[in-house]
Amino acid sequence: MEGRSDRRPRAVGRRIGYAELPAAVRRWVESRFGPVLLMRDHVGGMSPGCACSLRTADGPALFVKAVGTELNEHTVTLFRHEIGLLHLLAPVPYRPEVRGVWDRDGWVAIVLEHVDGRFPDLAADADFTAVARTITAQVAELTPPPTAVAAPSLATTAERWLHRWTELRARPAWYLPGWAAARVDDLLDRVRELPHQVPATTLCHFDIRDDNLLVRGDGRAVVLDWGMARLGPAWTDLVLLAAQRPTAAEAQYWLERWVAPADQDVVTSFLVAFGGSQAWNARQPTRPSLPTYGEFCAEDMRRLLALARLRLDR
Repeated sequence: MEGRSDRRPRAVGRRIGYAELPAAVRRWVESRFGPVLLMRDHVGGMSPGCACSLRTADGPALFVKAVGTELNEHTVTLFRHEIGLLHLLAPVPYRPEVRGVWDRDGWVAIVLEHVDGRFPDLAADADFTAVARTITAQVAELTPPPTAVAAPSLATTAERWLHRWTELRARPAWYLPGWAAARVDDLLDRVRELPHQVPATTLCHFDIRDDNLLVRGDGRAVVLDWGMARLGPAWTDLVLLAAQRPTAAEAQYWLERWVAPADQDVVTSFLVAFGGSQAWNARQPTRPSLPTYGEFCAEDMRRLLALARLRLDR
């Protein structure tokens, strides 16, 4: 499902290959879909599991991703959450269909429709616009959320961010840029209010970044990996997309167009809260299976807090 270009996404974990999957998982793939004729392992994403494209004798190309608790228990939980959501959501052109699921002996595998595409460059206007168009359609589809969907709320996530901010406040200069450390009490006040300001009006993907997106040859964008989905405001995914622009000024340009005036101040608090949480993540011990995670979170922190600062200083 990875693109044909050589461009690497920001998030790159240490994955295993298809050949390293337990034999039982590989036997299930072949018994369900036929002997594997062509296989390509992929990089990209923060999962330590397998991600590969394959073709079988009995059908079209498929995409397989799999992970076990021995690699990362949290990723297994995310896979199960994604499976539950994808089974409930209606087929749409911008979301790959599930072809099969394995969940046994601590291993979870998801077989999806293969998407022939490439990772987008979100600094490029054409790719950014294509992704924005898809996310706008997705927001319309998932507002209000499908009634059977069970997903964590953004309000609950904001409570977790608040706990992390209390740690930041104890050592602000160690976690935060100088300007934010100097204003930590004011910023913390914003974070305290956020859980009460983010209604669950929409099923949000909540993990919008280049390795979770593909652009097809016809220019249409596809959204992958729903393990982090949250119930939150309709603006959530568009804000996360805007924050991927190369500069805070460019991100602000889009936020002024996408976010209603009544929600602008809450979006600023969201950026502060999430940026601080990523600052906290960046300072945690390195995970052997996710060696670039700290660096990824530090870059996220810089982007989010730079955009928050621009908005606070207007």
